[in-house]
Amino acid sequence: MESKENNPNNLPEKINKKISKTEQIIKSGKSFADNVNSTANNLGLTLDKSKELIGNINDLKKTYLESEKIKSDTTLGLEKIKQNHQTINKHIDIEYKKQKQAMDKAENVIDSGLDSGNLDLVKMGLDSMTGVANHNPMTDLKNHLDNQIVNDFDDDDFIIEI
Repeated sequence: MESKENNPNNLPEKINKKISKTEQIIKSGKSFADNVNSTANNLGLTLDKSKELIGNINDLKKTYLESEKIKSDTTLGLEKIKQNHQTINKHIDIEYKKQKQAMDKAENVIDSGLDSGNLDLVKMGLDSMTGVANHNPMTDLKNHLDNQIVNDFDDDDFIIEI
């Protein structure tokens, strides 16, 4: 008796098994190819998201650096304003001390003229006192600041009043 495998009647069954096995291999290969394709697509999407994330991080870094520059510029600007304020206050103190000294000298001249009966000395002291009283020491400072503002700023509406 012939074995089942060599039996010509079993030939279609053998072919069917091989076809079935081949279809399973093809199906498995197709599934593998689909998985590889899906993985490649996922990798592509991950790379795209990574590039987007890197771009966002770079934008964030740029914004941070710009904000730090603004912060630094603001700090320097405020320090400059503070120093200018101190300088102006010192100048005001000095000018008013000079004015007080001039008034005191004029008063001494008037007193000396009154004590000695010298009317010319009294007149000279009063003229000096009137000149000091009529002179505003802040006018020179205002003119200096106005000139500085004209040179430093383009704002025509900015005026300092003293």
